[in-house]
Amino acid sequence: MKDVVVLKFGGTSMGSAKSISACVEIVKEKQKSSTPVVVVSAVSGITSYLIKMTDSAINSKQEELNQMIETLEEKHFFILCEFLPEDLELAKKIWQEEFSHLIQDIASSLRRISVIGAANDKTKAYILSYGERLSSLLMKNLFSLYKIKAKAINSDELIVTNSSSYLDCHHLQKQTELLCNDILAPLLNDTIPIITGFFGANEYSEITLLGRGGSDYSASIIASAINAKRCEIWTDVDGIMSTDPRVAKNAQSILNIDNQIAAEMAFAGAKILHPRTIQPSQDKGIPVVVLNTFNPSFQGTLISNFTYNSDCVIGIVNIKNNIIIDIKSYEAVSNGFIANIANVLDDLAISIDVITTSETSVSLSIKSSCYSKEVLETIKSKINCEINVCESVSKVSVIGYNIARNISILGKIFEIMSKYSIENRMISISAANKNISIMVDDNLSDEFTRLLHDYLIINTKF
Repeated sequence: MKDVVVLKFGGTSMGSAKSISACVEIVKEKQKSSTPVVVVSAVSGITSYLIKMTDSAINSKQEELNQMIETLEEKHFFILCEFLPEDLELAKKIWQEEFSHLIQDIASSLRRISVIGAANDKTKAYILSYGERLSSLLMKNLFSLYKIKAKAINSDELIVTNSSSYLDCHHLQKQTELLCNDILAPLLNDTIPIITGFFGANEYSEITLLGRGGSDYSASIIASAINAKRCEIWTDVDGIMSTDPRVAKNAQSILNIDNQIAAEMAFAGAKILHPRTIQPSQDKGIPVVVLNTFNPSFQGTLISNFTYNSDCVIGIVNIKNNIIIDIKSYEAVSNGFIANIANVLDDLAISIDVITTSETSVSLSIKSSCYSKEVLETIKSKINCEINVCESVSKVSVIGYNIARNISILGKIFEIMSKYSIENRMISISAANKNISIMVDDNLSDEFTRLLHDYLIINTKF
């Protein structure tokens, strides 16, 4: 058997009949030199739409819910019909045999929620898994029309997760390997598996999600479980970019990047990969490549154990809409103060992003969407402290190799801030020496990103 390559196609790649056809052509080309295994995201926008549908059900908006169920069905049926423009009767037959029961399942689940007026995380995970169930069938049927043997496989049959939550789980490697060897491996000689991304199942066979954007993570898990030669993430841009091209028009494609630097960019918030994508493949020495479905001739960004010759900035990541909370203790910080803050926020299911400390105070950032006056009051009720809040703040992260102790790089960052009057709200330097995160006002963050990109990447002179 030829070397196995896992190909993951994202939501935009799965967004229309035309783009799914482009994905199929890529897989057909890959078949010439390797054994392809495909992982798919939901059709673009569908996961968010399923969330809205669930919210409508919780609020018992029955008329709106019925319309949304109809729209969901029409969206997928339209794509299927575009595969068969001259045989709509066959499209209808395929829909009735393979798709209609899924729509009925979604509708039944949502109507039960509507009656109760609530949905727990277990139910939400189950409903959100249907985006990938539908998209995998779309791709499988297009392969069938090309007379290529393919099989849609739900990933709860392959990926085993922990039971810590339903919406953002980690996989369990050994259990997943056993299932993949039993179910997936026997298909590879003559069948292209089309595997749903984004979800798995815990030890109780309950549907669990791998977090938003988790289909990247799914692909890496599958690649690791079957010892693939390579894991390819097919997106709608030319690989990993040096910064957001919508902010800086001179953003460049990064052709080679170290595993840890790529992970640092992802965890900083760059919309390139699910943050946990790197680890499963890295553990098995499997390279991950980020490619462009709509520009398949582009060589892609290779994520591997890449070695840099000198200190260098690789990328700038700009994440808006954060809140800084400054907490001043009336007691010594060392007396469990930081642990108490972390415990309070953990109880509220709020993740701390950036944090800095002094002898008597802690400054930390959280997502604006997580903040409310109730959060503030809860902290005050449980910790003897004074609190100040700074809203509408962006985290601009300078990420690279061996940068946090490089005087020239640090000096250039502060020179830019001084020259262009960009006020620093908070700064944090990673212990791993790969990330310098500066918090600035939202209205300055795009300009700051462009300046950092120009000075530290485009016109690099250290």
